[in-house]
Amino acid sequence: MKLSLEKYFDSRTMSVHLREGVVPVAKKGKPGEWQFEELSQEKLTTEEIEELSGEITEEAKSRKDSFIEAETAGTIIIQLGPYRIVITEPPFSDGWEITAVKAVKQLNFEEYELTEKLRQRLTQEGAGILIAGRPGEGKSTFARALAEFYAASEKIVKTVESPRDMLLSDKITQYSVSLGTPEQIRNVETLLIFCCMLICD
Repeated sequence: MKLSLEKYFDSRTMSVHLREGVVPVAKKGKPGEWQFEELSQEKLTTEEIEELSGEITEEAKSRKDSFIEAETAGTIIIQLGPYRIVITEPPFSDGWEITAVKAVKQLNFEEYELTEKLRQRLTQEGAGILIAGRPGEGKSTFARALAEFYAASEKIVKTVESPRDMLLSDKITQYSVSLGTPEQIRNVETLLIFCCMLICD
């Protein structure tokens, strides 16, 4: 059964923003080159947002590729297949709201146009790398490409994520900052940093 949320997405949609009393809006394009577009002239009602929120939450509980990352009074963070979803409600927010993000394209490491010096640095000595940039510029996409590249190069790869939202092959273990204690994360990092490629996002 198709999820109701999916009707707001097409191949160019990076994120969808749904709020009661406001028309639905989507961010379309690609990292570094995008614009917002209205998806309808009709404003969403509180009932519509509540119903969609319930559907998303129930779907996350029943699917193997989905999970609830964090849930507090008024907020819930969900990974639902390829969608990273944040749902907020009163009193935390001043109205019901759903924000859903989906990667438009998953690039392979070989597809990036890197200088030969940087490529050698990443392939021959992968430790101590910092990926920096503004929101939406593809940092997590590049981190994912690196993780898959290292895994394909017969290295043991682990990720530490918050939220845990990178779509990776089964051979890569993903740890969640949100679902672990600071002590757990610190212990895992200390034990694995010398024997594995550890990627933190």
